[in-house]
Amino acid sequence: MFLKKIKMHREHEKIFNKYRNQSNNRILIPDNLRINLEKTGRDLLSEKTVNYFLTIRSLYYANVINNKIKDYTYMEWVTCIKENILLEYALPIFSSVLLFYPMLSGIHAEWEILYEISDIDEKFWMEHRNWKTFCMCDERFS
Repeated sequence: MFLKKIKMHREHEKIFNKYRNQSNNRILIPDNLRINLEKTGRDLLSEKTVNYFLTIRSLYYANVINNKIKDYTYMEWVTCIKENILLEYALPIFSSVLLFYPMLSGIHAEWEILYEISDIDEKFWMEHRNWKTFCMCDERFS
């Protein structure tokens, strides 16, 4: 079971890396936030969140804190989605990937990323109403 999960994560990381920088992103990182891509999670997250992440014994959680946002890997972005942090950066990246492969797995199972996105607090979506195109179908399928 464990080896099957590792294999799935590797396959999905390849898919993620293939589609993450597609030019047809439905959502773009706002210009005023692009300057933060050179910062680390520690720079952008609250002290409470950083301390919480430090208590979790996970390489991915540590990397979210210590790595530059622009250097995050698939599993660091999955962690952001799961923990509902840095969503202004994570959702634009996942929007292009999910367009091509909606079954993208999270930590445990396929389709988990879509589930986690659907579980994001309504307050966030109210503040990002212009991102409603996230759920729109691609013109190729219209």
